[in-house]
Amino acid sequence: MTKSVRYQDGCLYADHAAWYVRYRVQVRQEDGSIKFKQRAKMLGRVGSYPRESDIMPLKVEFMHRLNTGEFTPESSMNLKEFVENVYLPYIDELRASTRKGYREIWTNHISGRVGKIRLREFRTVDTSRTLKAIAEEHDLSKTTLQHIKSVLSAV
Repeated sequence: MTKSVRYQDGCLYADHAAWYVRYRVQVRQEDGSIKFKQRAKMLGRVGSYPRESDIMPLKVEFMHRLNTGEFTPESSMNLKEFVENVYLPYIDELRASTRKGYREIWTNHISGRVGKIRLREFRTVDTSRTLKAIAEEHDLSKTTLQHIKSVLSAV
């Protein structure tokens, strides 16, 4: 039996001098069920893409990624929810000192900076920017920064 695939075209609209596409994603609820939620993604500024035909290739590319199934219900979670509900319980099998270190790094350095970013939108460049901001704000050793990088990589 094959799984039915939900294809979407998305709804393109301009609002507050920016182009958005509206679509639906599967979101896992606390009880484990999956529901569809409506979301919108900013594709670009109207100043950079003045006509609808200019922004259309970005919309098509985004909707193609959405329709190919690259997005899972878990990927619509924000990073903080993922780490606290999935990753930190998963590391309970590690040694106590490792767990403590990972939790402290997450709480003290990372969660306030990246917690609201959706999991599917968090990219390598975001990690680099986060590490750079942490290094500029705090006087940390190279080893501590490597530990922070390690935790981000593991997540």
